[in-house]
Amino acid sequence: MADACNLYVGILSYDARNEDLMDRFEEFGEVSDATIITDRESGRSSGFGFVTFTNEKDAEDVKKQLNESEFMGRTITVRQAQSRRDGVGGNGRYGGGSGRRYNDGGYGCGYRSSEFYCFIVILLTVTSLD
Repeated sequence: MADACNLYVGILSYDARNEDLMDRFEEFGEVSDATIITDRESGRSSGFGFVTFTNEKDAEDVKKQLNESEFMGRTITVRQAQSRRDGVGGNGRYGGGSGRRYNDGGYGCGYRSSEFYCFIVILLTVTSLD
């Protein structure tokens, strides 16, 4: 499927569900997927999502018609989705971002909790051998 068929939808209501997004965009053509991105920890909407149309013309038309339109009480942004770029900054999600190695460790040092745990175990093992 062409990248031109994939749209970014921003400034969504936090109450919006995948089904709401699908229903709204299906009015303009055949939608193969509609996904609202949620926070991994809380499951709460991140306020943006992606809609994939089966053909490029429908995607182009809906960008013009729905960009800066009202949806569930919010003025949404609809534009061409940017393809992910492997290895480019961020926290491993959707490209770009903070540039930190990881952003889910909870320790504030940029490491995943499992890596931090392994580091501590190795450190304690080495120091106990002395």
